[in-house]
Amino acid sequence: MGSRWIAAGLVVAAAAVGAGCGSSSDDEPLSRAEFVQQANAACRAAQTRLAREPYPRKVEEFRSWGAKVATIQQELVDRLGELNPPEATKAAFERLTAGLQTSQEQTAEITQLVSGDRRALAAASATNQRQNDANTQTARALGLAACA
Repeated sequence: MGSRWIAAGLVVAAAAVGAGCGSSSDDEPLSRAEFVQQANAACRAAQTRLAREPYPRKVEEFRSWGAKVATIQQELVDRLGELNPPEATKAAFERLTAGLQTSQEQTAEITQLVSGDRRALAAASATNQRQNDANTQTARALGLAACA
């Protein structure tokens, strides 16, 4: 498996992470429109940040790049936790945020495996891709197109 394939997995993981802004979970739930607007806006901002990270050209560069991606992911997962979604979407939103947290943890793991055991790396990357696919489906179901 080439370094581009590894990077693609990390990019997918990073792009899947959405973020919220503005509301505290102690506040009244957001309206559906507010929820979708805030989450989509934050996802677009996250994607912009990720796009600014130079794509690694060497395997040795993947660890630092992946660590930056994982940090951005964690910051965004934390920000998502600040949103208080409408009751009707709460369960799906909790699945999404849990899945995004899992993706972040997997990105951190993949980052550490880049220069190690190729089988472990391939297995971790495949698991991460399945999680990202599930996150994308959940984001779409929530109407969070920018997070999908």
